[in-house]
Amino acid sequence: MITANRAAYTVITTARRSTEGVTLVTLINNGGRSRLQYIGDNGTHTKHLAPVLHRQIARAVEDAAHTYARTRYGARKNWPARIVVTHDGTLDCADAAPELGDHVFNGRVYHFSDAAATAAHRAMDARRLSASTQGLLRPAYDVALATFAAHLGLPANYRNLYALARSYTRRHPATVAA
Repeated sequence: MITANRAAYTVITTARRSTEGVTLVTLINNGGRSRLQYIGDNGTHTKHLAPVLHRQIARAVEDAAHTYARTRYGARKNWPARIVVTHDGTLDCADAAPELGDHVFNGRVYHFSDAAATAAHRAMDARRLSASTQGLLRPAYDVALATFAAHLGLPANYRNLYALARSYTRRHPATVAA
């Protein structure tokens, strides 16, 4: 079950794929048709790139907005004419959806894409190799950890990066091809 907070997070993060600085998305419900408006940091409407370039992203944003509206208001006949979607960018533990790739660690929700999951497993493999070679492969481990941080959108010097990778790989064991 997806919560309204999770659905709002999905709308905003998907909208930011095509338009920088989106903080608010307005879904205008015209009965059977919908229109989206992106509103930026300064409160003005922002223009995204041409629909030809970002048609797939626009469809994903619209689908996410419809999911948000269904989660919040139910059937389409109950939707108001204007639905304003905003989110601060953090998810609560109750909003975690493991089927979507979420992982809860230290009370915070991290979203793991396939690339982030692969990077976590590779970082743990590099850690084991580094330990077995008395630290000769430490630079490879550092690069693997930095790659993992980049996939999650965390700074490379994030304090609990190794613990997060270890926690994820313990809960989701998988073999990764080299």
